[in-house]
Amino acid sequence: RAGPWETVVDVDGPLLSELEAAYALCKPNAPELAAATGRSVEDLDSAIAAAKELQRTGFDRVVASLGADGAVLVTDDEVLHEPAIDCDVVDTVGAGDALLSGLLAASDAGADDAVALQTGVVAATAAVSTPGTDVPSLPEPSGDGVEPV
Repeated sequence: RAGPWETVVDVDGPLLSELEAAYALCKPNAPELAAATGRSVEDLDSAIAAAKELQRTGFDRVVASLGADGAVLVTDDEVLHEPAIDCDVVDTVGAGDALLSGLLAASDAGADDAVALQTGVVAATAAVSTPGTDVPSLPEPSGDGVEPV
């Protein structure tokens, strides 16, 4: 409400359910999505249903990180799912932050939602495949493999 910019939120589920303004995007993980909606989130279909419900409460887009199930992006017009990339998981700390930063960076660069979501999953994969706080290198996303759900 303070200015002409879009606001993105990445907060825990109980706080997410209390937000009352309109936001450009939120990025819950599965437990946060469940807490924010009061729904059980145990598979891709239930995650999509909960993300759609949350999106209708005042978010232009909801991107939900789902661990081994990848991530979903829900907008007014579409639902996209990007599967997780098979990798050796070394450390999951920061995976959601990497997903969000990859998605936002790609969106800011003009990528469509499918490429932005894929970029986020690639960034999250690099994060979980890298020990500690080392900075991973990232391949260029192609947009292939992302499918409307």
